[in-house]
Amino acid sequence: MKKTLFTAILMLIGTIVIIESCENNTDKPVNPLCDGNSKNTFYPLDSANNWKYDWSSSQVKGANIMVTGYYIFYDKTFSVLKDLSESMFLDELYLREDPNDHNIYIYNSSKGKEYLYVPANPQLNQTWETVTGFSKKVTNISASKKTTYCSYTGLLEITEYYGTTVWAIYYYKKGLGLVYKTEKGFATSTFELYSVTLK
Repeated sequence: MKKTLFTAILMLIGTIVIIESCENNTDKPVNPLCDGNSKNTFYPLDSANNWKYDWSSSQVKGANIMVTGYYIFYDKTFSVLKDLSESMFLDELYLREDPNDHNIYIYNSSKGKEYLYVPANPQLNQTWETVTGFSKKVTNISASKKTTYCSYTGLLEITEYYGTTVWAIYYYKKGLGLVYKTEKGFATSTFELYSVTLK
């Protein structure tokens, strides 16, 4: 009788522990399109990562950006990003994450130099020169943006200027990359992320 009672108590304790551990499990399924891959970078540059964008000015599905390989410039390894879409909107980009400061840099082959692309630890009102000679400025370090596909929070907002004129506004999410862009230069258009493949 004592043995049976002892066994029943052990089973009851085991059941309570299982139920409690299930209730305390607050892990939610991750949606890469909205949540990214949890990496601490504003632009995950692993091989074969892929971002697809709707482009409001195009009849086709905007841009289809993929990390297709690597090039080495002056002993620095850059990920090669190509646009595989019909629109071929984006030129080939060479991006790298610096192993020390973790900033994302872009290499310009015609000028033979690299420029800051996305700062790892952005400061409000931080500014820098772009490849094209425009300027970029951190205008929000905790922005929100609702797109057709996700409601994003905690975004990095970077505004690009031509002189004092706003040329474009970019929104980046850590562990995901560029999620939304508004162009205001020659004509207003928008890009929004609708599909992503990340390692």
